Amino acid sequence: DLQPPCTCGEGTACAPDHAMVCNHTKGDTNLRHDHVVDVWCSHVRKAMFAVARETRYRDLARTVPAIANARLRRGDFHGLYKGQVFVGDVVVTHPGGSNSHAAARTTGAATRKAEMRKHREFREMGEPEGKRFVALAMDTLGHSGDEAVRFANELGEAVAQGGGCKKTYMRAFWTELSCALTRGLGRQYNKTEVNVLRASGDHFQMGHEVVISGHCDE
Repeated sequence: DLQPPCTCGEGTACAPDHAMVCNHTKGDTNLRHDHVVDVWCSHVRKAMFAVARETRYRDLARTVPAIANARLRRGDFHGLYKGQVFVGDVVVTHPGGSNSHAAARTTGAATRKAEMRKHREFREMGEPEGKRFVALAMDTLGHSGDEAVRFANELGEAVAQGGGCKKTYMRAFWTELSCALTRGLGRQYNKTEVNVLRASGDHFQMGHEVVISGHCDE
C-alpha cells in the first residue's frame, strides 16, 4: 500500500526520518536548536568564559553590508576569555535533508557542509576584526563537526588550566549535549506520530492532557 502523504507537503508522514524535515515541526526544530545552544552556553560559562546570547552581527562589524537580512543576522552567543573574543553559531543539520542528502552516505559530511555555510555567511558580514567565529555543527544522528570538537577541547583545556578536571568536564558536556539533542528529536517524532494518525484514519481526536479518573473499587 502507498504511504499517505503528510499534509505538510514534504513527503510521506510514515517515512522513518520525516519528522526531521516535516514543516509541521519547524517550531520544534527551533526548540531543538535552542536546547543545544543552552548546553554550549552553560559549559562555556563553566570554562570561565563570559557569555552573551543572541549576538547581532551588525553590532560586531564596523559596517553592515548591503545583503538580504544583514541587520537581522546574529550568532547564538558571544564570548570573552582572557582577552579573546569569539562568536559561536550553532547549527543542527539532518544528513537526509534536502540540503545535505548527497552527504548522508559519509559520516561527518553534513556537519562539514554546515560549517562551511556558516563561515560563508559570517564572511559576508565582513568578519569583524579581532573576533573569532566558531561554527558549532551537529547532525541529528549525534555527530559533532570537527570545529565543534576542537572548540570543546579548548574549553576543557581552559577548565584544566583553572584547576578543574578536563575529563570530568568533557564527559558532562558531551552527555548533556547528547541529551539536549535527543530531547529535541523526541518532540519532533512525537508530533509527527500524531500527524501519521491524522493521515491514516478518520475522526482523529487527541488524548486527554490529564488522566480522567473514575471510581476505582479496590
